[in-house]
Amino acid sequence: MNRREFLLSSSGLVLGSTFLNSAFAVPNTSPSGRPHFFVLLRMTDGWDVTLSLDPKVHGSNLDQQDVFLEYRPEEIFRFETLALGPSAEPLKPFAKELLVLNGVLMNSSDNGHGASLNFITTGNGEGKAPTLPIEIAASMQRGPLGIITNTDAVTLDRPVMVTSSRSLLDFENMVQLAAFEGFLKSSKSDSDFMRAIEAIVDNKPVMDRLIAELKATKSAREAAGDQEGVMEACALIAAFNSQVAFQGQIDLTQGRLDTHDDHEGKHLEVQKGRWTSVAEIFKLFKNTPLRGYDESLFDHTTFMVVSEFARTPALNNSKGKDHNPYTNSVLLAGGLVNGGRSVGASQILSRNATRSGTPKHTALPLDFKTGEIGSSFEIAKKDNFNFLTPDRVVASVAKGMGVDANRFRSASLAAPTLSGLFKS
Repeated sequence: MNRREFLLSSSGLVLGSTFLNSAFAVPNTSPSGRPHFFVLLRMTDGWDVTLSLDPKVHGSNLDQQDVFLEYRPEEIFRFETLALGPSAEPLKPFAKELLVLNGVLMNSSDNGHGASLNFITTGNGEGKAPTLPIEIAASMQRGPLGIITNTDAVTLDRPVMVTSSRSLLDFENMVQLAAFEGFLKSSKSDSDFMRAIEAIVDNKPVMDRLIAELKATKSAREAAGDQEGVMEACALIAAFNSQVAFQGQIDLTQGRLDTHDDHEGKHLEVQKGRWTSVAEIFKLFKNTPLRGYDESLFDHTTFMVVSEFARTPALNNSKGKDHNPYTNSVLLAGGLVNGGRSVGASQILSRNATRSGTPKHTALPLDFKTGEIGSSFEIAKKDNFNFLTPDRVVASVAKGMGVDANRFRSASLAAPTLSGLFKS
């Protein structure tokens, strides 16, 4: 067995990396000077936002042939300006800490799952930017394990390590750790990958703290059962509280949201299952104290929940809903978020209001400074109105978190951004 094979089989820790110039960095901080963590949660397949973050009602000019709804108006949960459809019901206990961005315009045409997910994840529609947690880590100080994730992460040329959440959970049980350390010390480093691992293992206080934090999540892991995302969240909690990482990403993929057919009931159930996972992750973070402070990890973590696009409002001939790039929604959550509200909006154009005779669900422009919603696409021609697009979402989040504008490259921070997303 060669050196690299030994490292991979012994720890399985790293998915891919470039060596960190400073292996043990100071954490990202909030305005209070306390750590500010970031977690990207991705619901793959494309969600029906009318069932969750952007619920609608029928009116005098809209019926089931314009927008197919599976709930009554009174079933929409409302808190201040926030509205949640039935699939997002598990989020109700966190309402005051939720901020929904509605009317996110993805594109003028369907680019498919991969390109759309990359756009909402990176803020760059040309595939020229890394995943947002990577970019935040590169633009702010980060921990020695970079980001923790259960999936691949686009790094491009960013010198940020990508660590497997599942393998991190196995780290506390790694057999013969002393022998592993001895092997590292007796072998000459031959790559950035090896030197990064050595830097982590050589810092015994950090390793001891990480293993202790992993053990502290054991009861939560044992109670998780098959609830998607919980095990991965435990890895993030251990990494954050031991300060070996400050950013993470979890993909939620159970069930089928890409309901081009047989949409009724099934999409709602699957999406609700994924929101249940999100709620369980929030609960875990709320129930975990931030080490050294009298607040929870949730109080100092910003969560961003995304999917690649919305779905068309009416059922197609196969009783399904297709990809809809004309609008989308994003959820921000956490103790640092200025929550209990929604920003931006969308509209349903009835089949009688479109040239094609096909109803459309589209984003509406807004004034980024005042939050005023434009009444039509034409309003976007005015100087003070803009469409909320993925690059503006990413830039707004990054700017609100206080990234270094000289180092952040995913989207321009000089262009209009939403203010007031975070508490001052």
